[in-house]
Amino acid sequence: MEPTPPPEVVAMTKFTYQERGAGDDALDKMWVTNVRRDGNVTLCYGWMLRYPHANNPTTNGANLISIGGNPGGFGAPIVEAVAHIECSEHALVPFTPPSSPSP
Repeated sequence: MEPTPPPEVVAMTKFTYQERGAGDDALDKMWVTNVRRDGNVTLCYGWMLRYPHANNPTTNGANLISIGGNPGGFGAPIVEAVAHIECSEHALVPFTPPSSPSP
């Protein structure tokens, strides 16, 4: 099962963002809570899952936690609780929180 952000992060999420092949990662998924422009660069801030290549896991950093799993040949996901990356505005998907079931 894939990790998901805590409820307080979900409540602040405006977009989701996903990209393949960024640096040492095979896949990055982000719950974006804030977007800022710095000149021609768009920066996304939020909670991120990084899936390293299965043979190259990198877990160095104060806000990183590796969690077991191996989806599609990727390494175990690494949670970056406070992340910021350069992102493409065109790849931002508006976020709709999951609906809670009725009692």
